[in-house]
Amino acid sequence: MYSVKRKQSFDDRSNKETNKLQCKFDQKITSIENLSIEMFYEIFDYLNGYEIYQAFSNLNHHFQQLINSSSLLLKFKINSPSAELYKQLTLINKHKILSFNIRLTYKSSELFTSYLIDSSLDHLESLVLIEFKTTILISLLMKLTCLPRLFSLTIRTFDTWYELSEIYCLIFALPKLIYIKCSPSEVGGAISLPIATNQKSSTIEYIVIDHFCTLPELCAILSHIPQLRYCHFREVYDADPMNIDTTIQIKLFNVICISMKDCEIKFDTFEQLIREIECPLQVLHITNTYDENNYLDANRWKILILNYLPHLKEFSLTYNTDIGNKSVIQLDFERVKSFTSLFWIERKLILGIKISRYHIIYSIHPFKKRWYNINSFIDFSKCTQLTMTYIPDDEHMEFFMNSICTVLSIVKIYHLEFSKRTIISSSLMKILTVLPELDSLKITSLSISQTRYSFIDDQNFRLVSYHNNITKVYLENVKKSEEVYFLLKLCLRMKYLKVNFIYNVDYKLFFRNFLRTITINRHQYLQSLYFQGPKTDFQIINELKEMINREKLLRQFTINRVLNYIHLEWNLI
Repeated sequence: MYSVKRKQSFDDRSNKETNKLQCKFDQKITSIENLSIEMFYEIFDYLNGYEIYQAFSNLNHHFQQLINSSSLLLKFKINSPSAELYKQLTLINKHKILSFNIRLTYKSSELFTSYLIDSSLDHLESLVLIEFKTTILISLLMKLTCLPRLFSLTIRTFDTWYELSEIYCLIFALPKLIYIKCSPSEVGGAISLPIATNQKSSTIEYIVIDHFCTLPELCAILSHIPQLRYCHFREVYDADPMNIDTTIQIKLFNVICISMKDCEIKFDTFEQLIREIECPLQVLHITNTYDENNYLDANRWKILILNYLPHLKEFSLTYNTDIGNKSVIQLDFERVKSFTSLFWIERKLILGIKISRYHIIYSIHPFKKRWYNINSFIDFSKCTQLTMTYIPDDEHMEFFMNSICTVLSIVKIYHLEFSKRTIISSSLMKILTVLPELDSLKITSLSISQTRYSFIDDQNFRLVSYHNNITKVYLENVKKSEEVYFLLKLCLRMKYLKVNFIYNVDYKLFFRNFLRTITINRHQYLQSLYFQGPKTDFQIINELKEMINREKLLRQFTINRVLNYIHLEWNLI
């Protein structure tokens, strides 16, 4: 997002550093007034201008001079302004206003039009307008052309825009605008902008179209802003696929970033759009909910990137499909599987899959280091993660397992995460039986089945524990220590364990029992424990270190604090 900061000259910055050093070495600061002017400017940069006046205007002569200085630029955030307040802001401080963030109710919106907006607001760079009536908004936009430094404009209303074409024409006429975001509650009619053909064009470089529009409407909007570099669209859909050749008549020679939150156009059309606009694209983010399987054709994406997106540095694709939909059955799994080929691995683009109650979501995204990436070497061919945000009961487990098998027909899963839900140990067992390649397991919360004692001795449990290859386990919310011990018995090849206790725990008792358990059970691989509890401080670490040495629980080990965790690491004997 385009942001506005108070500008400083080279001399200002030099003086700022000098004053900081003087404050640090030449004097002791015993009063807030001893702070440098530049330091106050930095503090004021985080405050609402009205709050600055309330706090400092009548304090003393020093602060009165400070806030009256022409060098101090003010940011105002106003909710339902009264007439007197707005007069004060515009008349007294009009040459010092850097930004306005104004939220109006329908009752107060009429007040805003009765005050002068002219070139005397010569430092106003950012304007945020919230809840303006459409008629008031149009009237205001007509006045904004006189502002010599208006670089950023954000409009968010709960009104339905029927005059969207007129609003965009007024926005494009603003002579200095660089950033624009339009967020109406609804769009009441079509955008009837013609394709721009004249030489006069907008200066806009960043645009956020936070409303739905058709592809022809989108192309018409973009034709008016040839300087565009970054664009984000909330929802774009096909209106007249048969007329696509006449629709795409624009060139975007400067665009380096495109993001579509909900792309509902056919992939054939999307391909043609990328080919025609001829932009030096570096960043592309696409989310498709159109149920168009071609978006998951890795080879078509590969050809498109190699031939038409040679400058692409960052790419992400999200494809959402309904569970049980025929399109899931019709997926060409081989085409999807190609997302794990060398082309994508070399670019560190990773295939991820999420299963919710009603959807399977496929995503291709840049590699991001996760909790289980504890080594410097990362095998990008084994980074595929399955995230489950829904865990069914026993009655619906079979249908859920079919969804997992659908995923496994596409790709091997090496990392599994149960997110936001508690999983019962018996359900965990069933899921692990079909995921033999797992290297890491993350569980938000675990509930041990009521039949846990007979279940542990069951042959199925032994088979799963002996055959799974899980080496890293993270239990995010531990309620009872037995949950940790269950996972120790289940994951015999575990090397790394991370646990967060959400209740008070006897640290010494837990560590003593834990270390004795792994010794008695000959847990030969485990050598690293990250432990977090309600209280983690250096005193506890010293006490644990003394206890381990005194009771000879480990021979060679290190224990220290890493962020909010106690990290215990020991050598295998």
